Amino acid sequence: MKYIFILFLLILFLFPLIAIESFKQIKYGPAQVIKEEQPSFKYEYEDIYKNLYKKVLNGEKEMYVSQRQYYEQYQEFTVKKDPNVIRIFIIGGSVAHGWEDAISIDEDIVIGKKLEIINVGMPGYDSYRVKLIAQELLSYEPDAIVVLTGNNEYYNQQGFNLTAYKLNKYFLRYHLYYYLKNSINHLISRYANKYHKDREKTLDYFEKNLRSIVRSARSKRVPLILCTLPMNLHGMSSLMLPSDNYFLLGKLSFENKKYSDAIKYLRYFNSRNPENIYGYYYLGQVYEELKDYKEAKENYLKSVEFSDDDYVTPSRNKVIRKISREEDTGFIDLESIVMRTAKNDITGREQFNDHCHIWDEYYQLFDKALIKEFTNNTSDYLRIFGSDKNDKMIPYSNEPFQAPSLKELGKNEDYISNRIEQAAFNAIEAVSGYSERALYNFKTLYLMNPEYLWNIQFSKDSIERDLLENKYVNNIIFKNSFDSKWPKVINHIAETYRRMNLYKEADVYYDKAIELDKDSYLPYLGKALLNCSQGNHNEVLKNIEKAKENANENLSEVQYYKDIILKTINLAN
Repeated sequence: MKYIFILFLLILFLFPLIAIESFKQIKYGPAQVIKEEQPSFKYEYEDIYKNLYKKVLNGEKEMYVSQRQYYEQYQEFTVKKDPNVIRIFIIGGSVAHGWEDAISIDEDIVIGKKLEIINVGMPGYDSYRVKLIAQELLSYEPDAIVVLTGNNEYYNQQGFNLTAYKLNKYFLRYHLYYYLKNSINHLISRYANKYHKDREKTLDYFEKNLRSIVRSARSKRVPLILCTLPMNLHGMSSLMLPSDNYFLLGKLSFENKKYSDAIKYLRYFNSRNPENIYGYYYLGQVYEELKDYKEAKENYLKSVEFSDDDYVTPSRNKVIRKISREEDTGFIDLESIVMRTAKNDITGREQFNDHCHIWDEYYQLFDKALIKEFTNNTSDYLRIFGSDKNDKMIPYSNEPFQAPSLKELGKNEDYISNRIEQAAFNAIEAVSGYSERALYNFKTLYLMNPEYLWNIQFSKDSIERDLLENKYVNNIIFKNSFDSKWPKVINHIAETYRRMNLYKEADVYYDKAIELDKDSYLPYLGKALLNCSQGNHNEVLKNIEKAKENANENLSEVQYYKDIILKTINLAN
């Protein structure tokens, strides 16, 4: 009788809920239309627990072949390793992945052996995902594993519950579940800053993942080489510039070469915003212009540390060094190796093609550093390579490196098309204001060859085609028509010219941006700043007022600029 009563109460409770849900489904349809996941979601979440390789019979040989093809198919290798083969795996994110095509080490560099270097770099993978790859590779008879990770520690959680995700996705079609979930999320958002990241917690996860890789390898007696990652001190974050009066005063003072004013304003901004990356970044630029390279580097390093973005921080490289020392692993300090090629030890676009990826030519440094590491007479390396390494390995590792100039790099057509595509994507991705990352890439193009930047105005169709063919970004680009996004690209090029004090070119591009989109505030703001620098005060006031009319949610930013500009004009008069 008791169970019948409980069942009755349950039916009594559920009946009105079922009735309400049925009514809503009939009248409105599903609460949320379930869309097919984008390729990037499958790559980053769904497939991470599947093996990268599977065993197949190829003729008379059993081979491991990749069963997860994303950017391209990964290198095949035999199930049974030949006794004369030294099998080295390289794992990590996109920096590791980029090493594959650029590698220059001959397979016969070890006397009497064949060096089989298999690159399993996975762009966008963090240390947790790299750990999963490492666990799989330990069953494929590796002689050593080289680990390059630390750029992508931006995922919100460690691991991913695919079953829970699919259940949640299924139930989102029901109105009551959809309402309950949104109510809970709203309640949570009232008490939590969704943009805040616990840097210490992220660093702790990173260390635990690396130590797990090290200890798994040790349990299989597989030598591990941990590598710090190169840092681009001039590389830009995907974050937008702060809308703050003192920051903008400092930024404009820097642009107008009033360096003492810039230092004063930026230091004050940093005192109130001690973890904002851009105050330190612009201070670094000021000190670099003043040739105080020590102070410049210190500020750039702080900027990178507080970035919480998709590139390595000094603290993560510090963790890599600490683990290598404490766990007695192999170690290559790629951060220092690349930094030594930079003028005044301040890395930038000469070494990096974007915020964190080196030009292919710089992978020669990785090659030589890896071979040099193997020439150390540790018991593990002696067991793998033997004692006779002098004939080829040591001379190769000591060969000098000749760094290419940006002009030389600009002769590579693939580099140019990739930079244009990346810069356009960054510009289009910007929600409002300017993408500093896009501006950085556009300036790189100019320094390679000024014609590359100027001619982008004639390349709309080819850029649209390239972005459409990139399945990992086209969902962002084509939520609306590309025509509506193209003015953003033109605006960014105009701003790039303005910041380089190329006023004539900037003016042409600002006018093109206005012609394409009269409702954007950016080109009018840009023309106001441009005319202020040239002393055309009547044009300044006209354009700043037009910027205010179009500013909408960016009104406070434009008002800050207006106040600064009017003060500048009054001082000039």
